[in-house]
Amino acid sequence: MSGTFAEFLENAPPPDPRWSAILQKVAEMEADRRTYGSMSYRGTSYTRPGEMICHVAFDLDPDDGVREQYVVHCTDKLRVKLEGPFTDAHDEYWGNQYEYDKGRTRFGIVDNTWTHYTISPDASEGNRDISGFGGREFRFLLTYQTDVIKAQQLGLTIITCDNGQKILVSHNVWYQGVIPKKFRSDSQDVNYGQVLFIQNATTLMGEGPTYVG
Repeated sequence: MSGTFAEFLENAPPPDPRWSAILQKVAEMEADRRTYGSMSYRGTSYTRPGEMICHVAFDLDPDDGVREQYVVHCTDKLRVKLEGPFTDAHDEYWGNQYEYDKGRTRFGIVDNTWTHYTISPDASEGNRDISGFGGREFRFLLTYQTDVIKAQQLGLTIITCDNGQKILVSHNVWYQGVIPKKFRSDSQDVNYGQVLFIQNATTLMGEGPTYVG
């Protein structure tokens, strides 16, 4: 690319007017919290003959994981219409997270704020910009020895403190969201036929996003 970045921006083609119309509609929906709740997700656009489409979801009851989803359509004539709402209790999503966590290919963390993260082995320092959170360092105090063993088996970095506490240090952390109350358990004696997460760590460093979109 020749020229300055400012020149590149100045010469860039204008955004698709259909996408601009969709973003305006989504902004109006987000502002109308009494009807739509708090926006939790906005997808990228995709097109099909005659229109552009975007998927958006709004939290109605974060404690229960209930949200409403809409599909926003914009025709080539810039007419915007909504399809929905479709109610999603998020059961399948958290059920899948739970099953993945039980597997042997990734490490799941539920911290003291009931935020769910997954952790993968660190990339080399030169490639950390494509890691979770851009390679930001996180430290988690692990609660259970079984988690320490699994983390070590996956090649994650564990530091042992003088008092024997085990700290997991990672530069490749990924955020899945705050677990709704109905999927939480304060007891280790859980019927694992259900989807119930137990807090297994305390976040010592790093912070997750409050909005993912």
